[in-house]
Amino acid sequence: MTLTSFAAVAQGPDALLTWTTAQELNNAGFEVQVSTDGTTFRALGFVAAASPNSSEARAYQYRDATAGKQGTRYYRLRQLDVDGKESLFAPQSLTFGGALATSVQGYPNPFASEINLALQTVAAGQATVSVLDGVGRQVRRWQPTLAAGASNLVLSDLASLPHGLYVVQVRYPDGQTQRLKLVKE
Repeated sequence: MTLTSFAAVAQGPDALLTWTTAQELNNAGFEVQVSTDGTTFRALGFVAAASPNSSEARAYQYRDATAGKQGTRYYRLRQLDVDGKESLFAPQSLTFGGALATSVQGYPNPFASEINLALQTVAAGQATVSVLDGVGRQVRRWQPTLAAGASNLVLSDLASLPHGLYVVQVRYPDGQTQRLKLVKE
């Protein structure tokens, strides 16, 4: 199974999770998991595969309509094969509180030379976006000016980074910080 995108977007008090696949082989479906600390996840729901075997692109979605969401929630996918094998995909985060949420999504994952970020913020102003390596060292930094609401940002000049796990850290104009884990291929 090849996951080509996975995003979490706030829609009022709900979280809309969307993902696409390029191909599926023996895919039973996806368990949607949620966490409030980014470490301990629990099952939230299950989305069955459109077809266990497919070479066509498929699109899926899941809505978390749980009432009373507050703070940061991390969402991840656990893909299950019909033969019992499973794969976990990097979590996406959303912050809830009040009428608007702060969020960051990054793609592609894994990335080669650039990362596309979709940002949602409640306050306009200068943000700090850092790419940290596996031991927490800052290897790249940007300071974009964001508008309140949705913004898109392309982090380029990443081709020379070694393969491995990286963290994109976004410090928003209102002081909130969110992190996103991505893999460099």
